Amino acid sequence: MLGQDVDTPPVIIINNYELEGVHQFTYLGSAISNNLSLDPKINKCTGKGTTTLRQLTTHVWENPKLTTPVQE
Repeated sequence: MLGQDVDTPPVIIINNYELEGVHQFTYLGSAISNNLSLDPKINKCTGKGTTTLRQLTTHVWENPKLTTPVQE
């Protein structure tokens, strides 16, 4: 569970239902991990950037129908 210097995860019960502990989750678009590492957040942002760049390359930069007029 999420926490620094915690040996055992807390037990959280809501309406007689015990919540399951997870190692990673997304909250408000941010990746949160149980060891408070920023790696999941960085990986998620890098993945989104890569996807966007790939779409730009396909739809804009390599599109023969789009031209840039040259003025002399």
